[in-house]
Amino acid sequence: MANKKHLSLVFVLLCCFLLVGCSTHKEKGMDDSSKALFSNGLLSAKEDGFWGYINADGNFVISPQFDYAYEFSSGGVARVKFGDKYGYIDTNGKYIIEPKYDYAEDFADNGLALIKIEEQFGYIDVDGNYAINPQFDDAYGFGKGAYAAVCVGDKWGFIDASGKYLVNPQFENAGAFSENGLAPIETNDMWGYIDTSGKIIINPRFQSAYSFDGSGLAIVQADNKYGYIDSKGSYIARPQFDSATEFTEDGYATVSVQGRYGIIDEKGSYVINPQFQLLGA
Repeated sequence: MANKKHLSLVFVLLCCFLLVGCSTHKEKGMDDSSKALFSNGLLSAKEDGFWGYINADGNFVISPQFDYAYEFSSGGVARVKFGDKYGYIDTNGKYIIEPKYDYAEDFADNGLALIKIEEQFGYIDVDGNYAINPQFDDAYGFGKGAYAAVCVGDKWGFIDASGKYLVNPQFENAGAFSENGLAPIETNDMWGYIDTSGKIIINPRFQSAYSFDGSGLAIVQADNKYGYIDSKGSYIARPQFDSATEFTEDGYATVSVQGRYGIIDEKGSYVINPQFQLLGA
């Protein structure tokens, strides 16, 4: 089957990022391997303990001055950390939003960014105005989707870009909606999937479950092993792997069994048997 497509061994990170609960919000997007190396002609670099930005010649265009510097978006805005606060700069290194947030994420496709201030999560626009006032105990960014998962108290639901609830908070945990209109949710300590009306489409029966990727498949966990399902909840690869990644654009995923890594295709068949200590860049 390997001769049907060009097989690339440049894969996403070889670990599964577990979805987290309300009390353990984690930073996302720091290791997005799908992004170009240079964004807006700039790449973050660290020198003498501080971060700045270099150009393709390796020269600092924005001098090292930040405690952390993230990559620029297509709109020419970058998230930076100064001290223990987050803000945003333009490609000249000038602050467009001063560092004042306890946590912040990159601007999503809809022009909104998730921020945290005074223990509450909300969303701002590129001018730094609140598009959705801080009011959530935890939340995820919109990313490429039209909806975001938010947490009130200890329950998760989903909002649209206006802050209106699409699905009221009622789940123990939640992940992002995918292009197929399904999102992973946790109820009664088990994971399943709902549609945008909040109706359960795939019954909760997994230890953990992840958003569907571009291939239309999702990683799920059962009996402490990972496998893949389609949008109907049918297995294309039963839980048998110790770790698993999303499928790449060319239709391959990295899996591990007993400490050895191999590659499967979208039918769940091995293209390369588990035999290597590691695979990928």
